[in-house]
Amino acid sequence: MRQQAGLFNTTGHNNIFSGFLTGFYNTTDSYNDFSGSYAGWNNTSGSRNVFSGYRAGYDNTTGSDNIFSGYLAGHNNTTGSYNTYSGTEAGPFNTAGRVNAFSGY
Repeated sequence: MRQQAGLFNTTGHNNIFSGFLTGFYNTTDSYNDFSGSYAGWNNTSGSRNVFSGYRAGYDNTTGSDNIFSGYLAGHNNTTGSYNTYSGTEAGPFNTAGRVNAFSGY
């Protein structure tokens, strides 16, 4: 755990946040695993996500069941669910798309 990870968590449970400001705005979501500075920063009620890497899943708010791995992977995703992005900046412009798999730089 790092400085201010999960700072606004209120009723969320079974989450793992590791990294500077990781899961910062998490409030009610559960079963998430975020690692890397700012990973899952805006996630408020999205559940069952795995975000790993600097700002991975940064703008995710309600998207669930996503796996974003890599520097800025899924950075702009907000409500998209069931996505898998792997690699630096994978899926950079997807905001609400569902059931996508992006791999590579």
